[in-house]
Amino acid sequence: MILLFLACGRYPEIEVQATLSEDISTIVQLSWVNPESLSTVVHYGVEGDTSLHSPTLAAGENGSMNLLGLAPDQEVSFQVVEVESEEVLGEGSITTGTMPGTLRSLETGPAKDCWDGLILTTYLGAAVGPIVLNPDGKLVWWHEENPELLATRARLSADGKWITYIATERTTVIDTAELVRVSIDGSTEERIEIPGLHHDFVEMPDGKLAVLSQDTRSIDGQELVGDRILEVAEDGTFTEVWNIFDDWTEAGPETNLDDTSPNWSHANVLHYNEAEDAWYLSFRNFNSIAKVGRSDRQVQWVLGGVLSDFSIEGDELNGFEGQHGFELTDDGIVILDDRTPPSRFSRMVEYGLDFTDMKATFKSEYHPRPEIATTVLGDVDRLENGNTLVMFSTAGQLNCLDGSGELQWQGTGAAAYAMGYIQHLDNLYAQ
Repeated sequence: MILLFLACGRYPEIEVQATLSEDISTIVQLSWVNPESLSTVVHYGVEGDTSLHSPTLAAGENGSMNLLGLAPDQEVSFQVVEVESEEVLGEGSITTGTMPGTLRSLETGPAKDCWDGLILTTYLGAAVGPIVLNPDGKLVWWHEENPELLATRARLSADGKWITYIATERTTVIDTAELVRVSIDGSTEERIEIPGLHHDFVEMPDGKLAVLSQDTRSIDGQELVGDRILEVAEDGTFTEVWNIFDDWTEAGPETNLDDTSPNWSHANVLHYNEAEDAWYLSFRNFNSIAKVGRSDRQVQWVLGGVLSDFSIEGDELNGFEGQHGFELTDDGIVILDDRTPPSRFSRMVEYGLDFTDMKATFKSEYHPRPEIATTVLGDVDRLENGNTLVMFSTAGQLNCLDGSGELQWQGTGAAAYAMGYIQHLDNLYAQ
C-alpha cells in the first residue's frame, strides 16, 4: 500500500510516498521529489513523537530515505523538513508491519533506564540470524538464516548500508563457512565462503573484513587446530595477516588448558584498535587474551594462562577461564568469564591493568541471581554512560548494570533461544 501526503508553505507542496519494506516490515521507505535544491531531513517517531532524525540529504538530491529502528505494529509519524528554514515540506503516518511468527521479542524487567539506542546481536535456536533490539526488548530489524546453521557475530557496516554476520555449521572444527551481508532494507543478500571461518570478524578502516579462521598443522606428532587472521576484500579474496603457528612460537601443546577440546587455541573474539594498529584476541583454551601488533605480527602482551605477562591479584578465583567477550577500558579490562566445567556459573569480571609492574588487579565482578553457566559465547560492552551490558548467551539473557554493578535492566529470550555477541548502536544509520 502506498500513502500520499501533501503540505504547502514557503515552498511548493510536495508529494511523499510511504511504503513498508517487503523484507523487513518495520522499515518505512519514504520517497519524494524536492521542488528546489533543498537540504532535507526526516523527523519521525511513534505516538505523535517525531524526535528521531534521519541523516541529512544534501541539496540537489531527491528524497529517498529508510526510517529505521522502529518496532512492529506501531503507528509512525514523520515529517520531511527543510534543514535551513526547518519548514515542514510533507508529513504523514503509517503503521509498521507484524514480526514473523518464527521470532520472539525479549521479556524485559526491571524497567529502570540503563541503556538507550539499539543492540545488534544474533538469534541461536528455533530461528537463526541477526536481530536488532530496542530497550523495550522489541525486534526492530531481523534476517532469518538457515536454522541448521549457527550465527555468532553480526556487525553494522561503517557506512550503515549492510549488516554482516557469520553463518557456520554447528561443529567445532570448521571446513568452510560464510560471511553473509544483508542490505539494511533486507532486499539484498550476498554470501562469501571463507575457509575455516568461525566466531568473529571486524571491519577494518579500509573496508576489508578481518576474520578468525582455523588452521590445522602437525606439531611434534600432534594435530593441532590453531587460529589465524585473514583480511577479506569485497570480492571475497583474502590474505593471511597473522598465524598462531608462525607468529606466536612460544605457544605450544601445553598452552592449551582444556584437554577435552579438539581445538588447540580456540580463538573466539577479535577486536582491532586503529590508533594502536593492534589486534586483541581471546583464546578460550589458553584462558588468555593477547595483544598483537598488526604491522609486525608480534604478540605484545598476554593476560591470563600459562604465558601471561601479568600477575593477577585480588581475585579469589585466580583469574578467568574459558572467556569469550571482553573490552578494554581506560584503565583496565572487562571480561565475560564463562569458566570451564565443573564450574556451574559464569561472571563478568573487571581488572585494572598496570603496564609498569604488569599487574592485573581485581576491581569487581557480577554474578546473576540465580547463577548462570554459559560455556560458549558471552559478551560485555562498557557504555559511554559508565553502565555495562552483559550477555549470557546460551541462557538467552542480556543484563545491564549501573556503575556500581547493580542490575538495572534485564532482557530474556523466549524458550529455545540463545543469543550471540553484541554491538551497541546509537541507531541503524552510519555510526
